[in-house]
Amino acid sequence: MNYFISMKTAIVVFPFIALLFSIPFLFLQYHKYGSIPPFKVFIVYSFILYLITVYCLIILPLPKKEDVIYKPNMIKILPFGFIHDFIRESSLVLTDPTTYVKAMKEPCFYTVIFNIFMTIPFGMYLRYYFKCSLKKTLLISFILSLFFELTQLTGLYGLYSYPYRIFDVDDLIMNTLGGAIGYYMEYLVIKK
Repeated sequence: MNYFISMKTAIVVFPFIALLFSIPFLFLQYHKYGSIPPFKVFIVYSFILYLITVYCLIILPLPKKEDVIYKPNMIKILPFGFIHDFIRESSLVLTDPTTYVKAMKEPCFYTVIFNIFMTIPFGMYLRYYFKCSLKKTLLISFILSLFFELTQLTGLYGLYSYPYRIFDVDDLIMNTLGGAIGYYMEYLVIKK
């Protein structure tokens, strides 16, 4: 349910942010090409909407300030800790196929998958529109993920006294992996 709130917020905020970017973008396009190609405008607008939606997914829902208190374990720096979490928290029993679907519905599984899926479009945009190489896509995907994690670690840049979401190195890894998958998927999706 929180995902729908984030997406709705992104759609409401989108026109205002798009307007901020559209005027300079339109001037640049007209100056560079002598026209404003509608498809490029659509790609840029969809990219802005995508970034706003992902950002809203990262920060929303906002808790009440009084509910955000100091918690000692808000930073996870052990890479691939999600594997340990999955083994410990999941109801999966390898010898019992009836537990597979139930395990995929548990947060220890779907949060990892969502972190990958979240940046697949980012990798596709980087390759298709911005013509980034794989190396550059990996770097920019990592930087985007680091921005998200630092947003969470700083308590939304000091709006909250303490972080209200966990800074997790696994999120950095999974988001960067998602960017790489998107880079390769762009080749399969867009016929050149």
